[in-house]
Amino acid sequence: SVCPDLEVLNLGMNAIGPDQELLVLEHHGLALEPDIVLCQVLEDNDFTDVACTINGYWPKPWFRRTSEELELVPPRHPWHVRLRESSYLGEAVYRVMQARMTYKELAPEWDGADTSGLIARILVRMRTISSAHGSRFVVLLVTTGKRSREMTSLRNALAREAVETVLVRAWFTTPEERARLLLPDGHWTAAGHRLAAEELRAELVRLGWLP
Repeated sequence: SVCPDLEVLNLGMNAIGPDQELLVLEHHGLALEPDIVLCQVLEDNDFTDVACTINGYWPKPWFRRTSEELELVPPRHPWHVRLRESSYLGEAVYRVMQARMTYKELAPEWDGADTSGLIARILVRMRTISSAHGSRFVVLLVTTGKRSREMTSLRNALAREAVETVLVRAWFTTPEERARLLLPDGHWTAAGHRLAAEELRAELVRLGWLP
């Protein structure tokens, strides 16, 4: 009711991090001609998801550490992926074996490494291509206290690049407040979603991007 003409398109997916979100934006998102592009970074898992070669049992693309442009490494296509893609029967057979498969695997060069610089480069790339298509870009940073050092490093890097950010704190001193805003698995409750949306809208209004 506040913004009756506002249309929101959610391109988020399960078990992907900023690296795959960049690819989604490049291949699909910008074709929708958005006025504003929003990318959320969650402290709990995005600093590791961006380093994975496998996530959620699926091989995934990832970016290699280089001093130049981002170097994309395509995903592997092993036998179990071909099995899952073959038919519903193939997927059913795979589900029987899934417990013995790898849920998450890190690229050796990122295992134990600080990925905040990589995420910063990815987000700057998102901002650059969004701007080239006439879209404004903002990052929603959700802090939980689990990776404070990496989040601080990321915030500083984005500030140096003048990337617009909104900071939302998802961890609280009282168990009652945490239970009200977060599910046991760390995802937002409906009340948590409202809180994040209110803070985001206030910042977009401050920037003059929303009425």
